[in-house]
Amino acid sequence: MTIYDDQDEGDLFKIQIAQHGATTISTVDDDATAGHLTLDPDGKIICKSANTIELGHLDAATDGAQFQTETSPDTFTKYAAFQAEAGDHSQLRLYEAGGDSANDYVQLKCLEHGATTLTTVDAAAAAANLTMTIDGDITLDSADEIVIDHTNRFKFKKAG
Repeated sequence: MTIYDDQDEGDLFKIQIAQHGATTISTVDDDATAGHLTLDPDGKIICKSANTIELGHLDAATDGAQFQTETSPDTFTKYAAFQAEAGDHSQLRLYEAGGDSANDYVQLKCLEHGATTLTTVDAAAAAANLTMTIDGDITLDSADEIVIDHTNRFKFKKAG
């Protein structure tokens, strides 16, 4: 099924069914890339899959999927991003206070061999502290040594 714009036949919305019921919903803007698809239900959007949910055509600038919330009518703020660079890394970023700042964030990055880095960033100061509140034990079990950096500012406290 194809529905055409009544003023520009090159702009369209299409639902196509292929073998085994594989279904594609697509939009085309023949003059630009403004053929956006908006879902605006009066209720939840429920996505169930018998297998994997895939995101394609990722943001070329970040090689990632950007997740945004609507902070006011038609104004969206990025609150999280999954990014990947083939052969290099995968990472998750969560931006400050639901996306109040794109410059302050926490990042979990996984590199080759599972090497992992947890980074906090405050672009305006050195205030991106990391606090862990653990309801149980903390166990550090390293295959090699545990290194405390040269500033000697690592603090251990027991039970508060």
